[in-house]
Amino acid sequence: MIGRSGGVIGRSSGVSGRSSGVSGRSSGVIVCSNTPNLFIKAQSVERIAATRKLMGDWLATRYRNWQNTVQISTRERQLDQTVEAFGIMKFFLGALAGISLLVGGIGIMNIMLANVTERTREIGVRKAIGARSRDIHVQFLTEVVAVSCFGSLLGVIVGALLTGGIVLGIRIWFKAQSLAFVLSPQTVLLAALAAVVIGLSFGTYPARRAARLTPIDAIRHE
Repeated sequence: MIGRSGGVIGRSSGVSGRSSGVSGRSSGVIVCSNTPNLFIKAQSVERIAATRKLMGDWLATRYRNWQNTVQISTRERQLDQTVEAFGIMKFFLGALAGISLLVGGIGIMNIMLANVTERTREIGVRKAIGARSRDIHVQFLTEVVAVSCFGSLLGVIVGALLTGGIVLGIRIWFKAQSLAFVLSPQTVLLAALAAVVIGLSFGTYPARRAARLTPIDAIRHE
């Protein structure tokens, strides 16, 4: 925030210093009761410092000793508090997501173990006609990764719809028109990568168990 009034300089209100409405020290400086304010919006939170430096460089090329006549305020304290609150929220959401991934992985492993048990005779027949243990292993790994990716895609779609609905409700109820929902490609890529990792991690044991079955024992299974 920059304050300047044609030849008569004063500090803007809301900032401790020389200003109207704020107990100030007016030694040698005339305090203007109507100090104008110029608000500049940075493109993102990460570019606030760069924008402030850019404004300082711009003022230095046009005004001598501009530090004594113009004040730049970025509300860094409020911004730091907001960033800290979002950091804590991200930590708890990340912990919740980790627990959800663990529970989902255990569920996928149990489903695949039941699938191996139900298809034991099929595995025995395939091995009897020439299928290798490696082929069985790859087959079940492919199936578990496909299940994980389908669940991940479904989760992204449902999550996007729920989040979009919540954001729309907040914008209507609280009239927060600046609030917007953004689904970044990095989020979708991370979800797909997590699905593959979870599928491979929790699907390896059922796939190895299916691959180690002998044809005779598998065919005799009831």
